[in-house]
Amino acid sequence: MKKVFYILGILSLCLLASCQKEDVGGTSMEAMAGEWVIEAYDAVDASGKVLYEDPYGGVDSRIWTYNTADDNGTEMYISDVENEEDYRFWEYKCKVKVDLANLTFSATGADDLMNGIKVDITDGKITLGAAKTPSGMPADKIEFYVVFEDDDNAGKLWNKLYVHGYRYTGFDADGI
Repeated sequence: MKKVFYILGILSLCLLASCQKEDVGGTSMEAMAGEWVIEAYDAVDASGKVLYEDPYGGVDSRIWTYNTADDNGTEMYISDVENEEDYRFWEYKCKVKVDLANLTFSATGADDLMNGIKVDITDGKITLGAAKTPSGMPADKIEFYVVFEDDDNAGKLWNKLYVHGYRYTGFDADGI
C-alpha cells in the first residue's frame, strides 16, 4: 500500500509541475504593432494642407505594423500587404525607424520590398485612444506622411500623402 501512495504522490507532483504557467512575454514593438484601418490617403502640400481628399481611393484600406526579426526595439515593418496575393493600396512594405518612448516612426529612402522603389515616411505617430471607430468606440490613432518614388503626382500636383486611421478592433462594425 505504501508503494501505491508513493507512486500516486510522484504522479501528483509531476502533474502539478507540468501545469505551471510560463510567462512568454511580447515583442519590443508590441505597443506599435497592429492592424490599422486607413480612413484616407489625402494629398497634401508641403505644410500639410489637404489639396485633394483621397485622390487614389485608399479609403478603408488596411495597413499592418509589425516587428522585424531582430526585435531590437528601433525598427518595424509597415505594409499594406496582408499576403503576397492581397495588397490594399500601393502594395508597399518597408522598414521604418522607431522611437518607442514617443510612439513615433519615420524612414527616408526606405527600400520597398514589394516593388523595389524608395519610400519616404515622415512624422509617423501612434496616439493611444485618440481615434473613434465607426461604432463609436475609442481606438489608437495612426498617422504619417508618405511619398512613393513611383507616384507621378508627388512634387507636381501635391507634395505627399497624409495617411490616417485607427487600430482595427476586430468588431465587424469597425472593419472594412
